[in-house]
Amino acid sequence: MPTINNNIQEIHLINCKELSSIDFSKYTSVKKICMYGNTLEKSTEAQWKTMIEQLYTLSTNITKQEQQKIAFFAIPKTITVSASLKHIQLPRTYTGEIPKNSNSSQSQIQYLSALGATSVAQDAFKDQQALTELYLPNVREVKSNAFYHCFKIEKVSLDKCEVLEEGAFRTNRALQSMYLPLVKKLGKLSIAYTRSNKLKIGDLNNQEFKSQSEAGLYLPFCEEIGDGACRGDNEDKVQIVNVNCPVCKTLGVEAFRQLTALKIVNIPEVETIGQSAFEDCSLLTKVGDINDISNNSIYLPKVKSIANYAFKNGDKGQNIIIQSIILPECERIGREAFMRYRTMKTLSIPKCKSIGILSFYDPYKLQELEATELETIGANAFQYASVPIRSFKTVNGNKKIDNGYLELPNCKKIETKAFWGSGAHSIRGTNVVKLPKCESAADDSFRAAYLTTLDASKLSNRAKILSTSKSG
Repeated sequence: MPTINNNIQEIHLINCKELSSIDFSKYTSVKKICMYGNTLEKSTEAQWKTMIEQLYTLSTNITKQEQQKIAFFAIPKTITVSASLKHIQLPRTYTGEIPKNSNSSQSQIQYLSALGATSVAQDAFKDQQALTELYLPNVREVKSNAFYHCFKIEKVSLDKCEVLEEGAFRTNRALQSMYLPLVKKLGKLSIAYTRSNKLKIGDLNNQEFKSQSEAGLYLPFCEEIGDGACRGDNEDKVQIVNVNCPVCKTLGVEAFRQLTALKIVNIPEVETIGQSAFEDCSLLTKVGDINDISNNSIYLPKVKSIANYAFKNGDKGQNIIIQSIILPECERIGREAFMRYRTMKTLSIPKCKSIGILSFYDPYKLQELEATELETIGANAFQYASVPIRSFKTVNGNKKIDNGYLELPNCKKIETKAFWGSGAHSIRGTNVVKLPKCESAADDSFRAAYLTTLDASKLSNRAKILSTSKSG
């Protein structure tokens, strides 16, 4: 058996047949592995060991012409590489799964190319700290944590990938470019905690997206964005500004949470928005069907429900500039969903049945409300509304104000401090409220709202509510 040559820098595997694992740890100078050929036959482990060691001693003498004539190939189930290995290139003829690198945390692989591989194994290159570039044009699926904690990856090409599983590229903080034009699903935390202000993910060949100077996502075929898939972190360094997912139907829990630079989000087909999906995204200017709204608006034409904290603003409303929220099909809004949207002037939720505790807390400038089907209003839902709120209806796409008063024709229950005003700012003596079906309202539900008229014949405590409304 030939003596191990520690000066070898390239490995060309020729006429390989079959193997369960390859251990290159003894070859400390290896920088590149190239594989050629397309035959796959069985052979014994002893034959492999002999063949590989012979190839080390011969590889530098193989010409390009000879390489083109070579018929060989096999991929191991696991790979153990030397610390100095820099480059792995798998041949186009291999169409299986890229296996796990069992020595991943110690290896120095910088570039991975696999023209024919169709998937990447779970944990394949987890904690690989040197990897900077991936070229995987035929991979359809990247499995859980395949490139988790690869801090130096900058460029990824996944031309045909449809699924990124949980944590696939989590904490790839240097990531700047990911070609991902066909992806249909982003799994939980799949590209979470990136930090580059140059980051572009999606169809990088789209001219409009390509021309944008800001970091962003353009995923034209993505239907589901999982829990925390694109979320940021507490260090406020995630710089994604634009998100364009024109066919997405579901946003999971914390899908875009703490993307503190996020401004424009195109999601016209979304039906469900998970808990904290946009929490702490305080710079939002356009969300939903952005082609059908003006700036400083949220318009989600197909959303059926909005979970707790979905758009909660955690900075006391200092940066929020949203002026209108229009949710024509939404039936339920969770607690603190739009907390501290202080610049909101118009709210349209015509089919909504219930809104949760603190759902629109501190709507400082709210003036117009469309809520004809609203039945239950949670505690503190509109607390600190500082001007009189007027009802309106949308008829044939046009706004119609109803005589300058607030009417909730189907409301049956109003919890404590729901419309508690701010005594220092309310315009006193002008507020009229009509609640024809309301059967239960807390004594302090309109405290400091300074009502002049409360039309609510079914409320036994109507006088108490009216009296309390005049106290601060």
